[in-house]
Amino acid sequence: MEPNNTTVINEMSETMNVLEIFSSIQGEGTMAGIYATFVRLAGCNLDCKWCDTKATMARKAKRMTFDEIDAIIESGKTNHVIFTGGEPLLQQKQMFQFMKETGPRKWYIETNGTIKVEPDDARMAHIVVSPKLPSAFGMAKTVNGPSAIDKLFASQYSPLEIMNSWIHTSGDVEFKFVIDTDDDVESFKKIMENPPRGLSHHQIVLQAAGPAKGGPSSIVLSSTKQLIERMKPFLIGSHTNIRIGAQLHKILDVA
Repeated sequence: MEPNNTTVINEMSETMNVLEIFSSIQGEGTMAGIYATFVRLAGCNLDCKWCDTKATMARKAKRMTFDEIDAIIESGKTNHVIFTGGEPLLQQKQMFQFMKETGPRKWYIETNGTIKVEPDDARMAHIVVSPKLPSAFGMAKTVNGPSAIDKLFASQYSPLEIMNSWIHTSGDVEFKFVIDTDDDVESFKKIMENPPRGLSHHQIVLQAAGPAKGGPSSIVLSSTKQLIERMKPFLIGSHTNIRIGAQLHKILDVA
């Protein structure tokens, strides 16, 4: 007997487009050092200039059932599961459904923060929100026009707006900023001059833009040292919720 339309829809909803699943240490953010299984979902709504997963994101995705994904996670022997991308919230309906059906686990989501979620769903995971700064978009000052910083804060990708939205969505959120250019540094300073209300209750990680997987660890180390020097006023000041992230997985050259 042929399946009816409802059956087909249900079967499709219990799948996700996956690029890779692997177990390794978390190298970034406040959870750096934990052993976790990473589920990298296909698709992204941004095209960051310094993205270090472009080659992986260009692969053909595999449509996997919940049972297939769950079996691989189980084989990783860890209850820490990180949904990353790309932008995993492009598949948020399936992702949150998967969490509900296959828990209990400690769930994490890495997102650029531009896609909204329901607070009830957001409370299921620890969420790392990474608002983008001018270098991500290749923004630059135009002749007699606004600066790259002004362009960013007036756009739909304003980091202040993104942060404010997520602070009101979930309490279990940390913010990660990739810093590459002087405009990035100035943008972060602008955020901290008039930060969103409640930001002091959330951890902030500053991370230097680094090479893609397989690049020399010396670049990661030198760029991180430079970042420390550039951001010392924040590190030695009253902002006790700000720290430097050093991309541990790249320094140790682990998958």
